[in-house]
Amino acid sequence: MPIKLKRSAVAGKAPLTTDLELGELAVNTHDGRLYLKKSDGTEAIVEITGLDDARHGSRAGGTLHAAATSSVAGFLSSADKAKLDGVSVSADATGVAIHGAAAKTTPVDADTLGLIDSAAANVLKKLSWANLKATLKAYFDTLYVALSGSALTGGFTATAVDDGTKSSGSYTPSPVGGNFRRAINGGAHAFTVPTASGDYTMVVQYTNNASAGAITLTGFTKTSGDAFTTVNGDDFLVFITKVHGFVHAQVVKLQ
Repeated sequence: MPIKLKRSAVAGKAPLTTDLELGELAVNTHDGRLYLKKSDGTEAIVEITGLDDARHGSRAGGTLHAAATSSVAGFLSSADKAKLDGVSVSADATGVAIHGAAAKTTPVDADTLGLIDSAAANVLKKLSWANLKATLKAYFDTLYVALSGSALTGGFTATAVDDGTKSSGSYTPSPVGGNFRRAINGGAHAFTVPTASGDYTMVVQYTNNASAGAITLTGFTKTSGDAFTTVNGDDFLVFITKVHGFVHAQVVKLQ
């Protein structure tokens, strides 16, 4: 014979403590609920099954729980789920935040950068732009000789800037981008005094091509040296010195 539990088919009916022995079960066949009598010093009836809308959300897809906040437990909101979906596996939230932050072109002294302090158990710290500049200056001062009041102990090399072919109008060389420059004489034109501010020296190498024309030095305080020619293949160096507003050009024929 099958064993039958104490049971009721009345909707909402639950057993009383007097209806069951300790450990005895009862079932409500209408509601689909199972009950157990327990005692921890006080007897009570415990429902051990039968989740429904009134006690746990909505089977239609809603929820009776509020969305979780930073201080209250609850369900995950759709907005939070979208944020989680946007984070790569094993991604660092700090790195994601930095990557998505607005860019700043020019930092100021009060701005800070994040760093890992290897001398302090790799904890996260911040470094101001002012301190970064000071640290870099102290470091580079050990590598390079300061120009102000110091004697240079080594030379330097440079690649001459190609100013192209000059065949008409005027050619005004500039030290911006390089103090060594070269150009092709491809027709008559004026070689005018540099207009860049400050004091400097420049060297311009000229080469005549088959269309070479007369070159006229214009605007210099003083010129000296050899005369330009128009012979195809002839080369010249023009040494320019500018000091306190005076500009001198010396032409040296290389043939």
